[in-house]
Amino acid sequence: MFLPPLYAELGIELAVVGSIFLLARVWDGLTDPLLGVLADRFGGRFGRRQPWVIGSVPILCFAIYRVFVPPAEPSAAYLLGWLLVLYVGWTMLTISHAAWASALSEDYDERSRIMGGVQALGLLGSLSVLVVAAARGRRRFGSSPGTARCVGSSRPTS
Repeated sequence: MFLPPLYAELGIELAVVGSIFLLARVWDGLTDPLLGVLADRFGGRFGRRQPWVIGSVPILCFAIYRVFVPPAEPSAAYLLGWLLVLYVGWTMLTISHAAWASALSEDYDERSRIMGGVQALGLLGSLSVLVVAAARGRRRFGSSPGTARCVGSSRPTS
């Protein structure tokens, strides 16, 4: 929601930005099973899942910074490269986190409760972010009818 207009304002055509996001999502679809298999086969002193979760943090932090704080004139290759890195970090985190949560118990019912709790808390967190952003935007920008809304930002329509 925020990135395509940002990169369009910085000089990359919106159609190119959309194509880059499509390529990044295809990349994500290819890396999910690959990293899942690697994580399943990985075994170390700290367990099978924890190193992947911990390893994803610096990758995600750096990639998020590079994607959301681009140089003054980013290229399409810049955006594509950092989105690919971002999605690898995200895959490392989410695949390992989900597998780790399901491996916490041998009991089927308890695993179901754990995963249900993980999903419920994730949904609650997502809704909280939206509510806070909407409340903050309303207080900051008012509610004039000439303003188009998206979460966390405001753009005049005229």
